[in-house]
Amino acid sequence: MTLGNAAPAPDPGEAGAADGPVRRFGPMDDYKLEREDRPGLLEGLAHYVQVLNLTHSWLNILAWILKPFVKILSFYQGVKCNQGSYLYHKRRAHGENFVCAGGVWLGSVDDVMQRLSEPQARTFLLAPTKMDPDHLPMKWKGSKERLVALINLSQKGAGGNGNWEAFRSACDAHIFETEDILLRAKDATAQQLFEDLLEEYKVLKQGTEFFESRNRGLATFLIKYLHYTIMGIDPNDKDKIDILHKFHYESTSAAYHLKVLGDVLKWFKYKDIEQQLRKVVKVYAESPVLSQFPEKQAKYNHLTREELAALMTMMMSLAGMVGPETFAVILLGHRKLNNYETKKTARIDVTKTWDQLKLEDRDEVLRYIYECGRLRNPVSNTHHVAQNAFTAQIGSRKITFPKGTVIFIPLLFVGINDKLWGPTTFEFDHNRQNLQSYATIFHSFGEETNGRFCPAKRLVETMMVDMLIKLGQCRRAS
Repeated sequence: MTLGNAAPAPDPGEAGAADGPVRRFGPMDDYKLEREDRPGLLEGLAHYVQVLNLTHSWLNILAWILKPFVKILSFYQGVKCNQGSYLYHKRRAHGENFVCAGGVWLGSVDDVMQRLSEPQARTFLLAPTKMDPDHLPMKWKGSKERLVALINLSQKGAGGNGNWEAFRSACDAHIFETEDILLRAKDATAQQLFEDLLEEYKVLKQGTEFFESRNRGLATFLIKYLHYTIMGIDPNDKDKIDILHKFHYESTSAAYHLKVLGDVLKWFKYKDIEQQLRKVVKVYAESPVLSQFPEKQAKYNHLTREELAALMTMMMSLAGMVGPETFAVILLGHRKLNNYETKKTARIDVTKTWDQLKLEDRDEVLRYIYECGRLRNPVSNTHHVAQNAFTAQIGSRKITFPKGTVIFIPLLFVGINDKLWGPTTFEFDHNRQNLQSYATIFHSFGEETNGRFCPAKRLVETMMVDMLIKLGQCRRAS
């Protein structure tokens, strides 16, 4: 797949003896604060308190006194940091590196690229939101069960014991990197699901219900299409689809994995959520794909079929049923691009470009997808845990943070770095150079990866291109 006349890659360089060689993108770390961008008194104080909390010594009484306030502040900021416009505001106020939501954010292109191409240590976080270890697979069955949650496991070279590598290789070899998954994406069953989606698009007149209803439109298509293509589950098996629909949509399965919120939902609203979870694990384990998994093999660290099914249940909850939907509503124009301060990006109507694409050219449609993702990354950030003390430029000072500090990786900052993309950074141009080679949409830097890239990348690209072509033809016909 080509992008026309690609610009030459930047020259390689050194990032320092401790980090090893990485590609340099020029003096990205000299981000200067304009006078009107500097933080106000309260925001500056909040930033100082966060820095103090991460760096204080055991004898620093002020830091201990402020800890309750920091917890509340970190929770508030953790929620806000899922918004690209909020993170962009933080960068404008504090520079490319800042402290927020209980961790250090390193936002230069080089920093993001490096973190996406080296082993990562992880803790119990989903972006900046705390997760409940007891609600992760297979811990919800009891304390003696081992953790198989890929998102929370560390890699070798970053304190991992090899489980992440073993479990991920099992997922790739038997689910995501097989030829069957793309064959199912093109077969008659998948095409019928697209026809059903097309009819809904017409009947609902491309309106709000098509995008936001849990019982029809886009949501119904996604739960059937993704479970069919990934695990071979029959989309016409009403009993199984109802089980999946109830867990993922009605019971908000993603929230079950979160600290505090998961227990609140379990105690007061969805008291049978763990029974639902076990039903979903059973449906997955008995699916045409997972039922063929050769369990308890040494190369997969003796992963069982039930463990793989539980792993997939969490993956579908946090990524499969959230990521594609989030991306689709952006691509289809229902959700606006981020409202970046002083910019007019939120005024861009992406459907105007969609309506002018050469729909027979799948490569052009894919470039449109990547340009939408550049300006509004469906996953704005991720994290890893520092394995050693490190020093970072925070504002006008160099500050040393201890081992164990959470380092957040603001994926969206690569897409909106005007030193990388030039004067048209906040404009829409799906024919710009290096769109795919610099993309962070799938938790990699283009093709450069530490292995943690989205396992369903190929499928999602195929599905989104097909969706844009078919619904785009419908728009033009009407």
